[in-house]
Amino acid sequence: MQQLSSLLPLAFGILLGWFAHHLTSAREREARSYAAKVSRDERLADYEAFLLEWEQRIERTSPEDIAKAYFAEGAAAFRSRAARVRRHFDDREAFNRVDDGLARLSPGDLFGQSPKTSRDVLADAVRAIIRHVRAA
Repeated sequence: MQQLSSLLPLAFGILLGWFAHHLTSAREREARSYAAKVSRDERLADYEAFLLEWEQRIERTSPEDIAKAYFAEGAAAFRSRAARVRRHFDDREAFNRVDDGLARLSPGDLFGQSPKTSRDVLADAVRAIIRHVRAA
């Protein structure tokens, strides 16, 4: 009986320790999950803001000047920013299609779509990605 009474506090301590560990692990898992979601949402919001900024730039710039800006800095910036958020989309193939529709425009694609101007072509491509980001 004496041995049993000395083992009881030990068993209780082990059970209590396991329970505390289980609760702490669950709380840490939830915290990591929440932090990952917040980080994902921040990256997507940053990408959307970048796209909206370019949409405004496209709308305010002449077709000739926006084509120069696109080939000088835009295409590379679109590709770089897309790489940061690509993993956050469930359907990456769909995202890759709309991203390619913007980041891989050739001069022929940009200027060869009469009656659309280069500004219209770029704005349509940017808006397609904005719609895709908002749907994510």
